[in-house]
Amino acid sequence: MAVLAGAAATASGGGATGSGRANTYFADMILRAPNGDAATDAQRAEINRILQADLAAGKISGEDRLYLSQMIAKRTGLSPAEAEQRVDLIYAQAKQAADETKAKAKAMAAADDARKAAAHSALWMFVALLLGAFVAAISAIVGGRHRDHSRVSFNPRRTPCARYYCGCSAYRCPSSS
Repeated sequence: MAVLAGAAATASGGGATGSGRANTYFADMILRAPNGDAATDAQRAEINRILQADLAAGKISGEDRLYLSQMIAKRTGLSPAEAEQRVDLIYAQAKQAADETKAKAKAMAAADDARKAAAHSALWMFVALLLGAFVAAISAIVGGRHRDHSRVSFNPRRTPCARYYCGCSAYRCPSSS
């Protein structure tokens, strides 16, 4: 729900800009007059609140649509039908911007999850390689001692036979007697 509200706020112009003022792009699009008169901050804020509430609800309410079209018709001199078309167009653009913002937030969350999984995987691969290197080093030592006919057994009570090709590991070689 917080992502939806944040996306709606960003898309409808509720997000703050670098100067700290609200971004009123969609409100300015709705209130755009042919004579070039600028809208007041109160009008922009009211339209932003309406758009934010409607975007959070998922659709524009009939009362809000009617109110906005009356405001547009009064301000711009458009017919009520043209004003309603402008409201529908601006709402569709704001909804698309909100959906894009939500999709971008979802993609960022998925990328962050993938980054965390890759880091975790890399750490465990490093541990596995380090363990493999340790086992390989120990095996090389054991193999080298075996090749040189040194005592290989890890049990100190059992010593290998002193005869070169015997291969038995009896304490006393039965073939030497």
